[in-house]
Amino acid sequence: MPVRLMNGMFGTGIRIIIWEDKKMTKEELINRANTGDTDAMMQLIKLFSDERDWNEAIDWADKAAEAGIVGAIYKAVVLHGRRMHALVDMGMVSGLMPDDAQAVKMNAALLLSIYQKGRLDLDDDTVSFLRDALRDGLYYEAVSCFFAKPCDYDRIISLLGDVEFTREQFLCGNAYYEKGQYNKAREKFNTALQDSGYIGSDKDTFDDCVFASSMDSFAAMERENGNMDQAVMLLNRAIDNCSTDEMKALLQKELGRYHRKMLGGWKYI
Repeated sequence: MPVRLMNGMFGTGIRIIIWEDKKMTKEELINRANTGDTDAMMQLIKLFSDERDWNEAIDWADKAAEAGIVGAIYKAVVLHGRRMHALVDMGMVSGLMPDDAQAVKMNAALLLSIYQKGRLDLDDDTVSFLRDALRDGLYYEAVSCFFAKPCDYDRIISLLGDVEFTREQFLCGNAYYEKGQYNKAREKFNTALQDSGYIGSDKDTFDDCVFASSMDSFAAMERENGNMDQAVMLLNRAIDNCSTDEMKALLQKELGRYHRKMLGGWKYI
C-alpha cells in the first residue's frame, strides 16, 4: 500500500492512499503509469523486479519516487544499490555507476531525513540499512570522481571530508595529497592506517586501487620529508595487503626504485 508525502516530496506529513486492486496486463499498467498513476508504477516495479528486468524496475522506481511515494523511494535505494554493486563487482566505474551512486545517496538521505523529523516510522534494521546505503552512495560517487578524467579531487573532499570510515579516509587523503594539502593528507592516512582489519581484508577492485594509490602517495610524502625507511615500510605493507596482482606489481615497481646505500640507508632512483 503506497505512502505518499503530503504536498509533494517536502510536505509536512504523510497520508495513505489506497487504490482499487485490479488485475491488469503489463501494457495496461504501463499506460496507466504513463498518465501519472502511481499505484500502477508501484505494480510495475514489482513486476519488472520479479522478471529480473532491473533497468525497467529502476526507471519506474525513480518515477514513483519523484511523485513522493515513500515505498518507491525505498525501492530506488535498493534497486540502484543492487545495480551499483553489480557494476562494482564487474570493475565498471563508468556509465551507470555514478548515476546509481548519486541515486542511492539522494534517496537514502531523504528517507533518513523524514525519519529523523518523526514523519516516518522505520525499524532499526531499516534505519541501519539506509545509513549503510548512504555511506555506499557517498563513497562510490567519490570513487567515480577519482577515476574520472580529469580526477575531481575537490568533489571527493566535499563528499568524504567528514566521513570517518577507513576506505573513505584513504580516498579523501589521496585527494588532499593530489591537491598539495599534505598535512590534511597525512592526518587522513595516519587515521586509516590504524585499521589493521580493513588493511588486511580482501578488497574489491576499486578499494584495492584506492588503497594502493594512497599508500604510494603516503610513501612519496615520507620520502620527500627524508623518511626513507618509513617510505619503504609503507610500500612493503601495501604490497603485503593488496588484493590484486596488478596493484602489487605497480607497488613493487615503485619499491624497486629504492636502493640500499653502501653505508646504510636508502637512495631513490
